[in-house]
Amino acid sequence: MIKKSNWFALLTRSNFEFVVYKSIVKKKIEVFLPRIKKKSKRKDRSLMIETPLFPGYIFVKSTFDSGDQLNILKTVGAVRLLGN
Repeated sequence: MIKKSNWFALLTRSNFEFVVYKSIVKKKIEVFLPRIKKKSKRKDRSLMIETPLFPGYIFVKSTFDSGDQLNILKTVGAVRLLGN
C-alpha cells in the first residue's frame, strides 16, 4: 500500500528556518523554504541577504503517519506541524 504524502507548514523557532531546513534535508525528507533577497541596511554598508519569505515557517512533505511526523518534529528548532 502506497502512503499518500501531503504538504504541511512547519512552525520553527524564531530565526531557525535555515537550521531546520538543512537538518530535514539531511533526513532525506522533501522540504521547501521560499526565500527572497533583500537589502540589509547597516551603518557602514548595505548587503543583499537572503531571508525567508514566510519568517518562522518552512514546508515539509509528509504522510499522516505519526512516525513520519515525529521524525520531523524531533528536528532541532521545529515547533509544530500545521495542517489538516
